[in-house]
Amino acid sequence: MLKGLSALLNRSVMQIKNAVTEKRPVLDMEIFDHGYEEKANLLRQLIDRLRRDKIAVEIYELLGDETFEPGKTPDGSKISVDVLERILESADEDGDHPR
Repeated sequence: MLKGLSALLNRSVMQIKNAVTEKRPVLDMEIFDHGYEEKANLLRQLIDRLRRDKIAVEIYELLGDETFEPGKTPDGSKISVDVLERILESADEDGDHPR
C-alpha cells in the first residue's frame, strides 16, 4: 500500500510514515497555479490509489496565506475526496486555470 503511494508521490515510504506519524501533510500543493494539468493528473491518480487501497485520508483546502500547522485542524477547510474530485472536474469544465 505505502509502496504505491511512495512511487506516486515520489517520496520514500519512510517520509510518508514520518509525515503521518507527525500529523504533517503527505502532499501539500497549490493546484491552481502553473502546471494545473500535471497536478490534476497526479491528484486523480492519488484518488484512484486511495479508493483502490481503501486508504482513509484527510484533505484540507487552505485559502490565501493560511498554512497547515501539525496537530491543529484548520477551521472549516476539511473536504472529502469526492469534493476534491468535483473541484477538479469543475476546473476542467471551466478551463479557468493557468496552464
